[in-house]
Amino acid sequence: MESSFKAKPRSSKLVAIAYACFLGVGLFWLLTLLLDLVVFLAPSWSEEYGELFALLVFFPLFLLTFPAQGLGIVLSFLDWPLLILSGISLLVWARGSLWPEFCQNVWRAGTCTNTTTGLSGIVFVAFGLQYFLFKKFLLHHQRLLLIGSGASAAWGILVLVLNWNTITNAVNTLWSTDAADCVSVYPSAITPECENRVRTASDTLTQTLASIAAFPVGLLTLGAAASLRNRHRKSNQGTEAKPRSAAEVLAHKKN
Repeated sequence: MESSFKAKPRSSKLVAIAYACFLGVGLFWLLTLLLDLVVFLAPSWSEEYGELFALLVFFPLFLLTFPAQGLGIVLSFLDWPLLILSGISLLVWARGSLWPEFCQNVWRAGTCTNTTTGLSGIVFVAFGLQYFLFKKFLLHHQRLLLIGSGASAAWGILVLVLNWNTITNAVNTLWSTDAADCVSVYPSAITPECENRVRTASDTLTQTLASIAAFPVGLLTLGAAASLRNRHRKSNQGTEAKPRSAAEVLAHKKN
């Protein structure tokens, strides 16, 4: 009996570590989409500080995502939602084999990666929010999770509806354009017309995903602020003086 009770805190810590790994990976994937949006909105900033930011921040975080995701997969047997996140991770890693006609094309690889990592990042962040912020620190966490998920889904649908024609044209361009058609016979080089057309379509889809991902990131910020406030309120309630019993009051009067 004692050993079973002692195993629970240890397993709960491992579950928290697994969720933290997937949450970190999801945040990094959403960060990459938001950075693409920043590059589009502020090209001068990206030219001045982009390489320095990539060297000091982006690449170290990128290297950390692999061991973090692997550790999350190893610990996924401890909680059933972690199995879902592990399955999504394996699908992202095997995207080139599952969709070879689309993902292995030299012009479509970036779009395929941004699409899979962007959607997976939203799922990872949603599960991390549910575990760390809503479940542990906030009151009525299930209600808040449903509201946040519904608001995120509504925002994503709104972005898709408003940009439907542009997105459809971009997908058709990427799907119908083959890498071999973009290379001139002699000299061997990518034709500028094809490069501009396909790159514009890829940027369009990336910016759309970044716009969709911006809403869950905003919810994460609000949820973090609310959880810290709620945690501070609980700590203040614990430090307040407890009301004394009647016996303590009588003893105090006698003294």
